[in-house]
Amino acid sequence: MTRKTLLPWLSLALSALALVALFVGHLALTDVAHGEADLSQEWMALRLIFAFIGLASLVAIVTAARLLRDRRGR
Repeated sequence: MTRKTLLPWLSLALSALALVALFVGHLALTDVAHGEADLSQEWMALRLIFAFIGLASLVAIVTAARLLRDRRGR
């Protein structure tokens, strides 16, 4: 699989996983809002989710930029 075809599939997979991560983040924030006793795991999950969604967004932007650049070059 070439980079040209791999990048859109990677972007799609990361975007789908980011939606799952948003749901998990919602669950973690619900625990935070309810004032559970030990919130260290919830805050760590939220940090990881933030980093993952940032990575997924970066891959989507790079993919869109490359596709638009290739399309403009035709």
